[in-house]
Amino acid sequence: VTVKGNNSVGGIAGGSQYGELKNSMSLAKIIPGEEGYDRGGLVGYNYMRISNCYTTDSVIVGGNNASYGGEFSNTFFLADADDDLEGTTPVTMEQLRSGQIASLLQAGVQDEGIYDEETDSYITLEPEQIWGQTIGEGFPMQGDQKVYEVLNCKGEIGYSNTDEPLGHNFENGACTVCGA
Repeated sequence: VTVKGNNSVGGIAGGSQYGELKNSMSLAKIIPGEEGYDRGGLVGYNYMRISNCYTTDSVIVGGNNASYGGEFSNTFFLADADDDLEGTTPVTMEQLRSGQIASLLQAGVQDEGIYDEETDSYITLEPEQIWGQTIGEGFPMQGDQKVYEVLNCKGEIGYSNTDEPLGHNFENGACTVCGA
């Protein structure tokens, strides 16, 4: 999707006054008009809390990259720009496609606790599986295959759709990861 406009243009919303945007993504390419301002891969201008989201655009929110007082946590954007908003992280296309960002987004999912009258405390449940990705295809998506952090043949963290360690990746008789 391509979104083009002069003012307050965003992949999800042109602007926000209140509320929260969470567990959301935008693959939109935002094209500002000649005199355009307040353009963002997620929101054009922002006053709300944005958490556990990502955009494949290089700008998260507009306002000359200002957040207008909005708060961010666990939010990712493509790293061709210098957005330096607290709670946001620039990423590469490789990270988006590898499963790493799907894993980080899922780790950021928070469920409400259930109040237990007997212990006078909240019980935290396992968060619902929201984010996933078919490794090697596309981007993190809601409802896609679960992504596991696993070790590769060098003992480094990698990402897979199974919880089995990553084995060697042989091409032309040699492992492309460790050289074996």
